[in-house]
Amino acid sequence: MEDGRHFEELLTLYKALEEKDAEKSVHIAGLQALLQTAKDEIKVLTDKVTALEASLQFTQQEQDDIKDRVATCEKTKSGRRQS
Repeated sequence: MEDGRHFEELLTLYKALEEKDAEKSVHIAGLQALLQTAKDEIKVLTDKVTALEASLQFTQQEQDDIKDRVATCEKTKSGRRQS
């Protein structure tokens, strides 16, 4: 009789462990989905940052070019005044 009771206890424990394992598997699958979503969002943000950096570099280069042109115009203008 005692062997049967031990067997039932082991069986109950086994079933409980199986249930916990199934719950953990579902939880892990959910975390994996969240992780993939986070990775996708990071990729989108990284691409946006890259585009913004390129735009900023272009804008800064345009600003530098304009400053050079203004300086050239001012130099030319002041040279004409002296003539």
